[in-house]
Amino acid sequence: MRDFQLPDRLKHFLVPGVILLSLLLLTGGLYFWNQGLTSSPKTVVNEDEGAVSGAETGIPNNFPKDIPLFHPSEVLSSLESQEGIQLTLQTRAPAEEVTKFYEQEAIDDRRTKVVVTADPEGPTTIILTVAF
Repeated sequence: MRDFQLPDRLKHFLVPGVILLSLLLLTGGLYFWNQGLTSSPKTVVNEDEGAVSGAETGIPNNFPKDIPLFHPSEVLSSLESQEGIQLTLQTRAPAEEVTKFYEQEAIDDRRTKVVVTADPEGPTTIILTVAF
């Protein structure tokens, strides 16, 4: 079996390079791990104020003001793209109540989709999708 030896020129860069790469990976890993553990304040739709409040709402600024948000509920996530916005809410209200609310509300001619899902032992999830 033949011994493999690195050229001298490469040996000078190998150890500092491995150390630098290890530090970068460790720093990046700690950053993303910390981001996953840090939770931002939840957004709550307040019935009294009829608006969304919270330190970080998670609702895009260009979300149409004329699309009603069920209350009380909290925003789980929002996705924004060139095609539109998808907003996911969660409430303790029964799915039937949420469905009735959106059936009674007049949503304008935008292409809007409302999906209500219920877990018998958990909260009701509302997904609002608004196409631009």
